[in-house]
Amino acid sequence: MSDNKSENRFEIAIRSYQVADVPLVGRAVHNEVVFMANGQTMFSMNGDAYSRQTGALVERSTSGQDTLRVRVLDGQTLEQIAPNYPMVGNTVAATLDKEEFVRRMARGVEAAQYINGQNLNYIIVGGPVSEAQNSNSAASTIMAAMGTPMPAQVQAQWAPGQARIMLPEGWKPTTDTMTHEQRVAYLAERIP
Repeated sequence: MSDNKSENRFEIAIRSYQVADVPLVGRAVHNEVVFMANGQTMFSMNGDAYSRQTGALVERSTSGQDTLRVRVLDGQTLEQIAPNYPMVGNTVAATLDKEEFVRRMARGVEAAQYINGQNLNYIIVGGPVSEAQNSNSAASTIMAAMGTPMPAQVQAQWAPGQARIMLPEGWKPTTDTMTHEQRVAYLAERIP
């Protein structure tokens, strides 16, 4: 007999991957937002750099000429598609009932679409003229849009761009006015 409670577990997690070891600073991480049902990954969202000229994914963008986009990985995580980046953290940020899980997913997907529509520059670290705006900014923005605080252990890691939220002040997701069924349909159209 199965435990009904464990069969209805919906979680939002942050997985952190080491992308560099920077002298005098330490380990730099890339954060990924992961949506899980009953311990299985449904999909994840990653901020990435894409070439404006070719539209291709740029693995290590340093040019300042690439654009930041969020991609959805259906049933996969970065760990599966980029094994050269070891996972160094897997932190559950929220455990929710199904309706709230769907509401937050819809908010996160809407925020990702907003980011993708802005044609923002991908700025890996930033400097005196511009603040970092990268994959970690995308993860933080998605978490903020969902109303899900970034866990303290994730915030404690060196993740350039993590403090940047890329939504305009007063941003309100249109998915909040939808019914549960409408949100499910909305997500079905946007998640591969």
